[in-house]
Amino acid sequence: MTEEQKREQLDFLYRQLDTCGQILAEWDDDRPPTQYRREYRRILKSIVSLEPEKWKDYPVFQKKDYTNRDAAVERFCEQHPCRKCGGKTRQTRSGSLRIICTSCGQKYQLKTQK
Repeated sequence: MTEEQKREQLDFLYRQLDTCGQILAEWDDDRPPTQYRREYRRILKSIVSLEPEKWKDYPVFQKKDYTNRDAAVERFCEQHPCRKCGGKTRQTRSGSLRIICTSCGQKYQLKTQK
């Protein structure tokens, strides 16, 4: 893609983003329709993919780091067996606070202290 084509595509996407943003801003209800919110997000991601150097420090597009949370859940699972059968527990997926017993399948939701 040449610079001229890239610039034309970015201009088009910025006009679409502006139009969609105006629709969302002028909506009377508390929650605008999902289609406009999805469209706004899709256009924004397209712009970011064309200009990654401009948007790299924007906090909305930075991935969250859950390594501390995962380590804490792993320590909890090592120290606390299942309350129902006494089996070993594990984290259901990375970044979550949900654990599951590997033997009986009982699920637990952990809470954070504030």
